[in-house]
Amino acid sequence: GIYIAETLKISRAPVREALKELITMGLLQSEPHKCITVAAPTSQRIMDVYTLNGVLEGYGVSQTIHLLEDRDFRQMEALVEEIKELAYTSGDLHKISDLDFEFHDTLLSKVDNQALLGVVHKFYRSAEHLLLYHQWVEADDPKVFYARHKELYDAACTKDPIEIEQALRDHYHKFGKYLAQFGSDVVGRK
Repeated sequence: GIYIAETLKISRAPVREALKELITMGLLQSEPHKCITVAAPTSQRIMDVYTLNGVLEGYGVSQTIHLLEDRDFRQMEALVEEIKELAYTSGDLHKISDLDFEFHDTLLSKVDNQALLGVVHKFYRSAEHLLLYHQWVEADDPKVFYARHKELYDAACTKDPIEIEQALRDHYHKFGKYLAQFGSDVVGRK
């Protein structure tokens, strides 16, 4: 903390507060009286977090799928088409990631359970999501990413609560399984 404060020419208090917040978010881990290091999620932690998010988002959307309007479905369709366009041309996963957030926000747009939304949105700022973003944009196949979102869109179009809930659970499970290969307990073994 001292080095950061001196480098940035600011007092230590805001640096301490920022580090505490990053530790709370799970982005850093602290060994008392030793050091602060970047957190490295294990494959099990990655699977746990993605599975939980699939359950929560699946439940939220299943309870409100009947409230989505034609314009919501048109927006999701346009987002999936834009993901497809990028997947088959530039393959730009940074742009695709932005479209992914918009797609899921549209699916969740009618959910009024603020506790559920808080947990789901916290997931997107979680250590696992942020720390694995680099591996994801470097290694994931954009065409597979498109196919996953086309499946979600098709499930949403049925307006069947059970089908969309299961599709979201499967979506997060598959993605969590893919990202688990980058867990701290696996990467060193390759």
